[in-house]
Amino acid sequence: SLLPKTVAVYHKIGNEIADALIKKANEGLDVRVIVDGPTNAVERPVLTKMRKSKVKCINNKGSFAHPITDRGLSAYHRKIYMIDKKTVMTGGINIGDEYLTKNQWHDLMVEVKGPVMSDALNDFYQHWNYSAGEPPEKLEKAPPPSAFKLSENDGDPLPFDKVDSGKARLITTDPVQGKKNIKIWMLEAIKNAKDRIYIQDPYFNDPEIIAALKEAVNRKVKVEVIFPQANDMPIMKHLDDVVLDELYAEGADTYLYNTNGREGFNHLKATIIDDMACLGSSNKDVRAMNTNQEINYVFDDKTFTDTVV
Repeated sequence: SLLPKTVAVYHKIGNEIADALIKKANEGLDVRVIVDGPTNAVERPVLTKMRKSKVKCINNKGSFAHPITDRGLSAYHRKIYMIDKKTVMTGGINIGDEYLTKNQWHDLMVEVKGPVMSDALNDFYQHWNYSAGEPPEKLEKAPPPSAFKLSENDGDPLPFDKVDSGKARLITTDPVQGKKNIKIWMLEAIKNAKDRIYIQDPYFNDPEIIAALKEAVNRKVKVEVIFPQANDMPIMKHLDDVVLDELYAEGADTYLYNTNGREGFNHLKATIIDDMACLGSSNKDVRAMNTNQEINYVFDDKTFTDTVV
């Protein structure tokens, strides 16, 4: 296999995924996992099990170890799953039981196939090289985009909305390389929006993004933002409420996602700006926009974007 498998693991579902990865590693596949630096008591046995197997499992280098004393360091917040040259998936979903329980979290992933997978693999190789402490000359390089061919009959049981590969691209936040491409794209796209900006995000407090949205409202762009009714982090709920009030006062349409029913916390991150959709791991809080390791895809395709809306 040319592509690694990358996941972040958790509890019951984490053990199931870990067992599947160990099985594939024992069959001779190249199976690699990057996880964030801090781990909890539930995660450690699963990670230990993988590390005792043929799975190559490492911690992201530079992750913060303490939310107060080490605030300047970077959390590995990416959720990216790559399998052979067939598919790459990213979005908000971790490998965690909160997505399977009675009040399961509401979230979204996007599956990408074809030539745009090459950038995702190169990005993974850079992080693997850095976090594993390998010398730069050992940096692996992904096959060219032409090697990631899109097959009409790849056995995928799920229908999949095609996007012209020339209209999709990978953007990241990567403080190690000085990249804030997600924030740069977001600000530029909001600044140039003509008709609509639709946002759904659980953590929303970056002041530059907020200011840009207010300016868009004043340009008569339709701005709609969905916040979670409840939040897994009380401080984030407070910050979200402040932003909601600010945007509402400016004239934006603001909503609370109802979590009184079957679904629990709304963890989904999605941004629609005119005919573009930006989907991935990044929230719109200060850390995600500036210091976390984040990864998103941007799709400039009206047909696809309308399916997200």
